[in-house]
Amino acid sequence: MVDIGVLASTALASVQGYLGSKATAFADEAAKAVGGKVLSWLRTKLSDPAERGALDSLAANPQSAGAQKMVEGALLTRLEADQGLAEELTRLLEAAGHKIEASQTITQSGDGNQAAQVAGADNVVKINRD
Repeated sequence: MVDIGVLASTALASVQGYLGSKATAFADEAAKAVGGKVLSWLRTKLSDPAERGALDSLAANPQSAGAQKMVEGALLTRLEADQGLAEELTRLLEAAGHKIEASQTITQSGDGNQAAQVAGADNVVKINRD
């Protein structure tokens, strides 16, 4: 099963690359094509007026952190409610060459080290030393 937080972040990054590349003549054509497909997919799936408003805000200002969070939140809500949508988006992104997974590595040396790794969104880690 795909981590929907990673899936949503990957989709959003693809769309941001597409929207940002519209102003750049030297943008990678393949990346623009993927971003355009993902944006079209999002426009069909995020059909609620508030979701549409979030997409319009992102299209108007792709660098806006607020717009990015609104779209990501709307997408996560939809993906949580419908596993079929998550599978559909995964296929779309993977067909375009995106690898949807969280990969983490920690290399530590020494004594008494503590570490933590998380994937997804809104994670909290507390490490208490005894």
